[in-house]
Amino acid sequence: MSPELVKKGSYIGSKADIWAMGVVMYLMMVGSLPFRASNEPELHRLISTGKYRYREDTISAGAKKMISQMLQISPDSRPSAQLLLADSWLC
Repeated sequence: MSPELVKKGSYIGSKADIWAMGVVMYLMMVGSLPFRASNEPELHRLISTGKYRYREDTISAGAKKMISQMLQISPDSRPSAQLLLADSWLC
């Protein structure tokens, strides 16, 4: 769930989808979710603040950069799918 959904703010599907792709990419690269908590309020706090860490040193700088772009708190700061597909890390 993206920060804007956690905060019950406005929903822009494409921007929320980019956030979700960032979560999935993190999961695929690291093997765990970027936001983990023992209860829902704590999970919502972590998502709302965008606080996460990498537990693996095997993730490339390019992958970290792409994930960090997708996991921006502000939906307006997240790149479009077209920009992500043009990223040199994917090419």
